Amino acid sequence: MRIQFSRHAEFQMKLRDVSKEIVRTVVRKSEKTTHRDDRTIVAQKKVRWHARDVLCRVIYKKIDKNTIRIITTYITTKIDKYSL
Repeated sequence: MRIQFSRHAEFQMKLRDVSKEIVRTVVRKSEKTTHRDDRTIVAQKKVRWHARDVLCRVIYKKIDKNTIRIITTYITTKIDKYSL
């Protein structure tokens, strides 16, 4: 699967100190995915980040069969809120 990053996603990743490696892991091995509409998907996974267990959420769109485009991503400590 080909993964593209929007400018907004890259800006937010830099601002929030989230690596592309973490984002790729969440997309490929997500613990939960939710479809917002036909093409927009939210993937989430617990990850180790700065010596803490956190939840990484990645919002992306399917461009075609083999390509997705990352819209944004963020880290949260509120794991229970997103009910894994």
